[in-house]
Amino acid sequence: MERYKELAGLSYRGHLMWPGHSGWKEFLERLEGPDGCDFKKDENGKITWRCKGGKDKSLAAAIMQSMGDVDISASLAYFEHLGGFCDCEILFNVTTSCLHN
Repeated sequence: MERYKELAGLSYRGHLMWPGHSGWKEFLERLEGPDGCDFKKDENGKITWRCKGGKDKSLAAAIMQSMGDVDISASLAYFEHLGGFCDCEILFNVTTSCLHN
C-alpha cells in the first residue's frame, strides 16, 4: 500500500481515486454495477458487461464526477499507469494490481 501512497503523492492523496480514498469501495461497486460496466450473467450463465474499450474511461469519469471532490484527470492517469486503459480494465487490471502490491 505504501507504493500507492508514493504514486499518489501527498498533494493528491485526498483527491486521487485510489485504494486509500474513502470512496474507493463505492467507486468500484458503481463501476461494476448498472452505473458502469454492468456485469451480469446472461441466460446461458455467461458473464457479460459493457465497455467501449480502447482508451475510453467515460463510465469511470462520470462516476467520479458524480462522487465529487475527485481529481478525475489525475485518477485516470493513475489507472492507466496500472493498466486501466478502459472502464473494464480498471476493474480487471487496476484492482488486481492493487491486490498484488
